[in-house]
Amino acid sequence: MIRRAPLVWMCLLATACESSVDRPASKERPADVPVLASGANGIAGSFCVLFDEGRVACSGALAVPAQDITAMKVLAEVPGLPRVADVAISQLHRQACALDLDGAVWCWGDHRGGALGRGTVDADLAPTSDYGQPARVVGLPPVSALAGATDAFCAIAVDGEVWCWGDNSAGTARPGGEAAAVSTPVVVAGMPRAVRIAATFMQVCAETEAGGVWCWGNLGRRGGVRQPLEIVTGGALEVVPSFQSMVICYTSSDGAPRCTPEPELGARTGDAGTPDDAER
Repeated sequence: MIRRAPLVWMCLLATACESSVDRPASKERPADVPVLASGANGIAGSFCVLFDEGRVACSGALAVPAQDITAMKVLAEVPGLPRVADVAISQLHRQACALDLDGAVWCWGDHRGGALGRGTVDADLAPTSDYGQPARVVGLPPVSALAGATDAFCAIAVDGEVWCWGDNSAGTARPGGEAAAVSTPVVVAGMPRAVRIAATFMQVCAETEAGGVWCWGNLGRRGGVRQPLEIVTGGALEVVPSFQSMVICYTSSDGAPRCTPEPELGARTGDAGTPDDAER
């Protein structure tokens, strides 16, 4: 990664980074490059990286302004953000949210389902100039962690409460609620204080201080109210929601990876408790 300008980095990925045979030798000393702190990748190629200076750079649909598909390997610093501690991307790479050093959350990109947390749900789904620029999520207390589902985000407040907003078609933004879209953050009712959070396409899971795992969204239920469900009663170190709607995986206290069997999770959610039924 080479620093080209104050606001733009060129990310030389894949084969572009593998060879420099055709490049002329330069006697100039390369400029110092900020240390990469972390990265968040979207399923369709757009991604963001966080540098140790607290700055964020993104590519493709998550760049500001958004880039077309041919420019997905170009990283551009996202303007208008304070210093950032973490960054999360929604599962379909349509939105990104950054957590600043004061616990505020800033989002940008596609506003479908109220995913940017700006108090409105606009018919214009594209990342226009208004939505493409980062803006602070309204009505959200200071938070310590966040995760992105499909057109929805959830965050853990510093007091341990979980707040969510965005598209609610799978019950990820407001479990138990009827609203199709949640444009401002709401507390996830019915679950204890959380310390970690993770999400996939249609599931969100939070871990409690005691190592319990609570999940909501599409857990394989056939109708009914989608309230948070305790999947693991204790001993979990890290939870990993699965792409399969009836499987939740986690790292146990002994360091071993474990997954809830489909029949067991199906029984807890009210589905049939047989492997054949769980697969349908």
